[in-house]
Amino acid sequence: MSKRKDAPNSGSSQKHKHVKYRKDGTAIALSSFHPPVGPGIFVSCVRGKESQATREALEILNDVAERHFPNPIFEVSNPSSGAGGGVAGEEGAGRGEKEEEAEELDIQAQIAAELVELKPEGKEGKGKEGDGQPRIRKRFVNHQTGTQCLLFLEVRKPLDAVALVLKYLEEVEETRVCRTRYIERLTPISTLGPATLPSLTALATFTFQSGLDASASSPEQGLTYRIEPRARAHSTLTRDEILSVVGASVSHPHRVDLKAPERWLIVEIFKNVCGVAVVKDYDRFCKFNPKQVVDRAIKSSGAAGKEENAVGNMTKKEDQKAGSEGAALVEGAGEDHSAAVEEAEAT
Repeated sequence: MSKRKDAPNSGSSQKHKHVKYRKDGTAIALSSFHPPVGPGIFVSCVRGKESQATREALEILNDVAERHFPNPIFEVSNPSSGAGGGVAGEEGAGRGEKEEEAEELDIQAQIAAELVELKPEGKEGKGKEGDGQPRIRKRFVNHQTGTQCLLFLEVRKPLDAVALVLKYLEEVEETRVCRTRYIERLTPISTLGPATLPSLTALATFTFQSGLDASASSPEQGLTYRIEPRARAHSTLTRDEILSVVGASVSHPHRVDLKAPERWLIVEIFKNVCGVAVVKDYDRFCKFNPKQVVDRAIKSSGAAGKEENAVGNMTKKEDQKAGSEGAALVEGAGEDHSAAVEEAEAT
């Protein structure tokens, strides 16, 4: 008799994968996050509205970049820069023909640049290096995080993620219009790296000290700063370790101020990546929450209006009081004049 073999799908031989679920029944993705190293923006949004928030963020950021940071977003290869020095070694008619070809290529490049300006959100071009065709690049690229309520937008150089977010929030404060329904917070990142202790040490040393030194008015006069750490879907680095590493990376004359710092040192950890940045006006712009910036601007304008009305009412009352006192003086002077006339007639 042959021995009975276990079925390949039997419970003894199959390994069950333990899947964690949220309260709403959706499975928790345990995949890692691999964005490119460089600047970017973490966007917090309303749950279930990630796609709408992505469209809003791309529309707002592209508009701000187009108006305030009109940097070129395309690359044009130069076919005349090949071996042999191009047209520099040619003579006679050959030189003239190559110069005309170079002029035609310059005109084509100018036309391509104008087309890019007309279409700031163009798709990735299909041109290859060396074929003379412009390669259009997007300013921002959305990278899936696999997490609810959180987006990550890659910001391509030479754009600065911190400058973009600050410019947008300044406009929100001035106009009192946030232009979004689903975005709750924008966290700019200057550079990314692995979420490990050695990587955090290198990022903090490179970013924070140089950022504070560049913002200071003089090398002798330092800036006050405060560390703002935040970790999501991460349990390797603790808050105390982050504060210790970042604090050790900043040296004299910069000093800590928890009440009114001049700069905020942002440490954003998500899954297996760590992002850092040096920002200003973090408290002024309500931790970069555009909706709260609008609410604060409306409240401040209302308080200013009440103060102006109070001053106006006080001025009006003072004018009325001065008018009544002037009228009383005039009336008293008239009575004195009448009495003097009657006395003169009697004599």
